Amino acid sequence: MKKIVRCYIVGFVLVLVLPYLVYLYVAKYLDLENHENHELVTMQDVLDASWNEKTIILEDCINDHIPYKNELTKLNTLVDINIFKSLDSQSVLLGKDNWLFYKKDNCLEDYCRVLSVSEEEIEDTITSMQNLRGYCNEHGIELVYMITPNKESIYGDLYMPDYVKVAEKPSRVEIFLQSITNETDVNIIFPEVELKAARDAGYQVYKKYDTHWNQLGGYVGTMRLLEALKMDTQDLGALTVYSGNNITGDLANMIGMGTVYNDDIDYRLDGYKDNIQPELIEERDEPNLKYSHYRTDIPDGKTIVCIGDSFLEATEEYLAKNYKESYFMHISNYVEGTIEAADPDVIVITSTERAFPGLHWSIDNMLELCK
Repeated sequence: MKKIVRCYIVGFVLVLVLPYLVYLYVAKYLDLENHENHELVTMQDVLDASWNEKTIILEDCINDHIPYKNELTKLNTLVDINIFKSLDSQSVLLGKDNWLFYKKDNCLEDYCRVLSVSEEEIEDTITSMQNLRGYCNEHGIELVYMITPNKESIYGDLYMPDYVKVAEKPSRVEIFLQSITNETDVNIIFPEVELKAARDAGYQVYKKYDTHWNQLGGYVGTMRLLEALKMDTQDLGALTVYSGNNITGDLANMIGMGTVYNDDIDYRLDGYKDNIQPELIEERDEPNLKYSHYRTDIPDGKTIVCIGDSFLEATEEYLAKNYKESYFMHISNYVEGTIEAADPDVIVITSTERAFPGLHWSIDNMLELCK
């Protein structure tokens, strides 16, 4: 009887320990990339956390670094989709024709129009935007704000599951834009109409397995931005669209399906100001914190500084062809003296629809560094 008990104990210990021991040898053959839409929590974060938050941060750290995480996530997703015909994920929603949508950062709630906006939020946003405009006016800088639509706002009506219902009320961004338009003369654009028009004309403007727009969507957004700046534009239909490589996306990677959902097309464009080839002067390609500086030989050209998020990346090659000097940077990567050193004629501030309600904090922080 004692031998049997010992065998059970040994077996139980092996079940607990053996996977970790094997992991030490096979880890180099596994997918160890971070596919989360956030930086992984480290033990230093746990140590730095307050006592009230330490257990929560520790749990996040364990979940972020659990062995076989990506493989287990992929297995779970395959079982969900192939057996239960659904997807059990806190981050990703499976739509029609395998289109993926983002569930976090209020993307679904924005699409369903179930969130409200307080007068304080509207007032804070307007105040911050006007303060930055005041700074730009003092320095002779033209300022434009561009809000990039969530993927759900452009493709939700086509590929969102039927059980997802949309309320008959304005969305948060529509309420913000109406208030800003009625109460100020701030130059702000939201290219939803233009993107849907391109979509309805047969162009795919967002990535199927990703949260971002693709190069075609970036081009449509760029043309709307140039229009707001009273510059010449060129219709998408006048260009040549060709198919690049097959690609996956951040949403597919979040559910461990980057090697399965990888048949989306990386659409590219030819024919837009091909006689102008911007020179890349400097680039820092950090994840979600990219910085780029381009230069052209346009005579009497102007300088533009674009501060925003990762949606900017799909606009760079088009915007840079319209300016002598072009700077693109993540708003979280902004450092003191950037605007002063660039001495721009134009500043563009971009924000995704889902992040727009919090944009005023970023603007306030940037203005503090400009004083």
